[in-house]
Amino acid sequence: MNKRLFYAVVLLATAFIGLSSSKCSDDPVNPTNRDYYVNVDQSSVSFEANGGSTTVLVKSNTSWKISGIPDWLSVSPTAGANDAAITLSASASFTTRSCTLTISTGESSATINVSQTPGVVPPGPDNNIIGTWCGKTNSGTEVGQLTINSDHTATLVWYDGDAWSPSLNVQYTWSQNGNTYTLSFRSRDRNMDDFDDLFVTYVSSSQIYVQCIYDGEVDDLTSIFVNGALDLSKRSQYPNPFKNAKYIGAWMMEELGDEDYWVCYQVINADGTGLYQEFDCKLYNFRVTENEYAPFTWTLTNNGNALRVNYNDGGDYETWDVSNIHGNIWRDGGDVAYKQTDYTANSSITGSWKWIYYDEAIELVLNANGAGTFKYWDDDILRESYSFSYTHTSTSLTLTSSQGTRVFTIALLTYNRMVASMRNDKGEVIGMVFKKQ
Repeated sequence: MNKRLFYAVVLLATAFIGLSSSKCSDDPVNPTNRDYYVNVDQSSVSFEANGGSTTVLVKSNTSWKISGIPDWLSVSPTAGANDAAITLSASASFTTRSCTLTISTGESSATINVSQTPGVVPPGPDNNIIGTWCGKTNSGTEVGQLTINSDHTATLVWYDGDAWSPSLNVQYTWSQNGNTYTLSFRSRDRNMDDFDDLFVTYVSSSQIYVQCIYDGEVDDLTSIFVNGALDLSKRSQYPNPFKNAKYIGAWMMEELGDEDYWVCYQVINADGTGLYQEFDCKLYNFRVTENEYAPFTWTLTNNGNALRVNYNDGGDYETWDVSNIHGNIWRDGGDVAYKQTDYTANSSITGSWKWIYYDEAIELVLNANGAGTFKYWDDDILRESYSFSYTHTSTSLTLTSSQGTRVFTIALLTYNRMVASMRNDKGEVIGMVFKKQ
């Protein structure tokens, strides 16, 4: 090979190697000295009041991620590589809102300005439910406050016994069926993303029934709410919405026959507790056939028209219909209960007691100082009348007088009823139901 041909071959090889090296510098596998970029096909996006979705194209030659996403806007995906399409979705809004999304590669960036302008605001609910309402929850340990505004916004906050929840500001649509308003939350508040609906039943201008559906189930916040705001700094002063509810108090059903007696007490307290007491006895040749004492807790159900009673012994629960209460009369199916307006939590033996059986009657007056009077009528004629001193335990009452000693065995002493027995002149044990006058 001559020298000219040799040098020509060397020059061609060098040029080929240089050309090949230039091409390798653009290879994504070896990005040394490469220029990164990111662009979008839309630098601004606008949504109507009803919200919706739109697609933005990202042009890039490397990986990227999106920042600046607010709660009310959904972006998918929020990160990627090279060219891709992203979807922006906004919920309905009746207020103006905006944000700026930044798509960054680390070396370069692009922005998208997103805005939403309100349209014509549809009418809000009527004045029946507009305002601030507060109430105690079913558990009795939480309180809540709900503010419903006419501009389709609402605020919910509650206290769980330890701390206040964040103030949950939501938007809603609504519908009405009679006195029931359905408020459907339309918010991307991350504290509320499991709430579905809020059912508000208008009871009166001072009371509503609120039912929260949380994660598909009725939430503990479900409760009666009363008109007014909470004192957010003084839990001890929170109003008890159950205090004056028509079912709060002591209710009694009883049947008194010639030879037997049956009574049922249902005591319903405003703090979510109660007592069920049932007593049965045979009066002639006196004997107790049943005596049941069952404390319970209760919660509201069926839009405030029923109580779910959970007995403390862990037994089965019962549902008591409270929709048919008029004044002091409570009808539940075929049962009729009467409200006891003079009951106290702890029964006292002092007072005036009377037993009436056809043409016979006994009146016992038991004073707090351990003295009293005894009167007995037969055929409307006063046969006996005397003063006595007495002692008593939870199961006996002993009268001591110039007439001698008379002992009553107490089987039941509760509120305004006392079931006691004594031996008559024939030696028979006779049961008597005394009513407190």
